[in-house]
Amino acid sequence: MAITPLPQAPSRSAPATFSDLADAFLAALATFVTEANALETNVNAKEVTVAANTVLTVAAAAIALAAANYVGPWADQSGAAAVPYAVSHLDRCWQLTANLDDVTTKTPGTDAEWLEINPSILSASVADDAEITLDTAKTGQGWAMAGDNEEYIEFRFTAAGVVTVISNTANAINTDTDGFLCVYDAGAGIRIKNRLGATKTIRYIVNYS
Repeated sequence: MAITPLPQAPSRSAPATFSDLADAFLAALATFVTEANALETNVNAKEVTVAANTVLTVAAAAIALAAANYVGPWADQSGAAAVPYAVSHLDRCWQLTANLDDVTTKTPGTDAEWLEINPSILSASVADDAEITLDTAKTGQGWAMAGDNEEYIEFRFTAAGVVTVISNTANAINTDTDGFLCVYDAGAGIRIKNRLGATKTIRYIVNYS
């Protein structure tokens, strides 16, 4: 998006032209502000798209790695397991993050040696002040977007419920605050809450570790 160049600025060293140049310069500032604000909006929208595409690319790579190294249901496995190594358990897919002498001693969904691989973006229509509740007492990382690239947040969280923002747009936050897309500690797990003033489609990915 182009910005119209400003005219020559006035100078006190040239008093003969100062008034005319000052008038022209000040008149041009209104157009400059409008175009600069529009450019900022355009850049912010592209930043959201790039961030979302980055998350999807990383997720796709993790899914491809898990598929290439899938050995079957965890309950059917025994003995040593070496990374890369993926199983299914509780209707989910899991990638091993550390070598194990005995794979049966570490349970997907319970032990930190397993990372959930989520193959798809979840989506829900969420009314204003309504929320999505994530699994409790788990550590992980996630991504959420409200509407059509309106607001975006990438975050990580602890089993105790502490949410840390990795990247976000202006109206996405890690507290329960009116006017924002909120990802926060609700006291009994992490919640993604729509407080943007209207019903929004919330798309999100959450990986538990």
